[in-house]
Amino acid sequence: WHANCRSSIVEAYRQAAANAPKAAAAGGRAAQKATDKATQATGITLSEAAKVLNVSENSTAEEIQAHYEHLFTANDPKQGGSFYLQSKVYRAKERFDIEHKGPESEEQPKGTTPGSADT
Repeated sequence: WHANCRSSIVEAYRQAAANAPKAAAAGGRAAQKATDKATQATGITLSEAAKVLNVSENSTAEEIQAHYEHLFTANDPKQGGSFYLQSKVYRAKERFDIEHKGPESEEQPKGTTPGSADT
């Protein structure tokens, strides 16, 4: 399970890296196409979030939470992980949270983002 999750994260990272030059060359047109508020708020589509968390778009909240906790911990920079990947995992979970709560709950979820301090 762990190796499969790691390979999914690596594949998502490769796709993002491969698509970066195309997005830059398009002059930001890709960002203009992101019309739904959840995608604009998180910077990630539901499909991308599912790939990052290695779940389907129709996964249960429990499956999503389990994958999130595992991947977030596995990518902890304090344990030699990647802050970038941990942030992607966080945003993917945030995207699913917005999707499950509906459009009226598009504010920042409770808790902290990676690298932020509790207030």
